[in-house]
Amino acid sequence: MTARLSALSAQRGFALLLFAVAPALAGAGVVGSRTGDAGGAVVVFATMLAVQATLLGRRQPLHLMPLARVIGGAVAPVLGLTASAALFALLHNPADADHFAAALFAAWLILLLAAWLDSSFEAARPIRVGILGSSDHAARLKRELDAAGIKCYDVVGFVSLPKREDAPPADLSSPRRLGRADALREVVAEHALDLLVMNGHSRRPDVFDNVARACLAERCRVIEASALYEDVLGHVPLGSINSTWFHYLMHPRYRQRSSIVRRIVDLTAAGVLLIPCLFVVGVLAAVIRLADGGPAIYRQRRVGERGREFEMFKLRTMRIDAESGDVPVWQTADDPRITRLGSILRRTHLDELPQVWNLVRGDMTLVGPRPERPGFVEDLATSVPYYERRQLVKPGITGWAQLRCGYAGSDLGSAWKVCHDLYFLKHRSLLFEILIVVETLRSVVGRSAFAPEMPAEEFILGPKAAARAA
Repeated sequence: MTARLSALSAQRGFALLLFAVAPALAGAGVVGSRTGDAGGAVVVFATMLAVQATLLGRRQPLHLMPLARVIGGAVAPVLGLTASAALFALLHNPADADHFAAALFAAWLILLLAAWLDSSFEAARPIRVGILGSSDHAARLKRELDAAGIKCYDVVGFVSLPKREDAPPADLSSPRRLGRADALREVVAEHALDLLVMNGHSRRPDVFDNVARACLAERCRVIEASALYEDVLGHVPLGSINSTWFHYLMHPRYRQRSSIVRRIVDLTAAGVLLIPCLFVVGVLAAVIRLADGGPAIYRQRRVGERGREFEMFKLRTMRIDAESGDVPVWQTADDPRITRLGSILRRTHLDELPQVWNLVRGDMTLVGPRPERPGFVEDLATSVPYYERRQLVKPGITGWAQLRCGYAGSDLGSAWKVCHDLYFLKHRSLLFEILIVVETLRSVVGRSAFAPEMPAEEFILGPKAAARAA
């Protein structure tokens, strides 16, 4: 069994070959053939390989960010060849820029072919996954992977736990029972599993002992369910974690960008956006006023970092009498209160442009969780697990949850956004925030503000919490 290369290793090795080695070879081959300098070609290959491998090794959810993935793939060879050109000039006679332009074109062609080959290889050699738990756990993961279009994982079935009754499959398409955890080593070998997924019910000493005996000396790897959801699906299901998940925030090695650096980035972005936004907001405000005679700018109290309230600005997208009284009302996908112009502004996110002023004032940052109204926050803090944890960071004009979930529209929609806000809280970095901004540009013209991919309640909160909520 150990002689067989696991799908995990095969996919990683194939990706390294396609996205790092191949474009580096293409660039080095073009430069070497044009200059006749073997030493220079080696410099180009080594530099491009180092840059491509470094970028490839950064754990960002690019598979969920189509535009950012394309731009990142296009920029990586540019960075590699720019560094190569600088080293080439230091170590050799400066090469003609045409040589490096041709090398860049060759690298891009290789990367286009690599993207197709990688997708085909992942579908042909998926990672065989076994769930330590019930058929329901396996079926939920399988359905969500299918809904996300992720083909590189194949949920083979589930391994039932000792002293627990095996629930019958919900239908014939449900993952099958592979065996019991007390015979885990035989199960792993028989079904050639590459990955075992452990959920909360499988964190028992006897199960851990079986896992250690079955996997420590074998090629099969083990991962927590919450970690798999983070790595593959870009969110943290609230039903699969407890308070220990937040221990990373208190770990000595946990680092977050300085508030001073973040403020500099925000002010720089505001300086670039302010003048264009003033022009666009002025035009749109005039159109809104002409449409119904009501105010164009809508001011609303929102809850920000550490629970501090502030006044957020938006272009008005609803009727003047959209809300009567002090009780906030959730917006729905086909909300009749939204005006015809307002639906366009919301779909393109142009109604958010006045929040650049909140960026200048320091109420908001460029990328972060969306701020919510005080009335909703009070209710959500009691109904959605860990909802208040999203207030550990400053709210943003755009964010990971906004990209993946759109508008909340309900308590369940807010819980779904919290799943993504927690992911952002853990993985946020300057690079990740740049990628989110890039992907926001795609969402302006490429998708509705509402996300039809929100899974069922049990996927978000877990079956027990979903049953309590019902």
